[in-house]
Amino acid sequence: GMDSMLSELADCLPDGSSIDDQVDSRALTGIITRWLDSLPPRDKELFVRRYWFCDSLGEIAAEMEEAPGALAQRTYQLRKSLKNCLEKEGYTI
Repeated sequence: GMDSMLSELADCLPDGSSIDDQVDSRALTGIITRWLDSLPPRDKELFVRRYWFCDSLGEIAAEMEEAPGALAQRTYQLRKSLKNCLEKEGYTI
C-alpha cells in the first residue's frame, strides 16, 4: 500500500536527491502546508488521510459516503493542484 501511495505522489513532488533539495525541505514543507490550508475541509481531509495516514480509498469512501472512483479522481485533481503549486514556487517536478 505505501509503495502505491508514494508512486502516486512521485509525479507532484521533487525527488529530494540533491543537497539543495534537502536543504530546501523546510521551504517545501511550508509551501505544502499553505497549499493544504487553502483547500476546502473535505479535500484536505481526503489528501491527509490518503497520503499521511495511508488510508485506502475504500476506507475513506465508506466514511465520507462517496464512491471510491470519485475519490480516486479527486485525489488525482489534488495531486495535480499540488504539482502546479510547487512548480509556481520554482520546484521542478
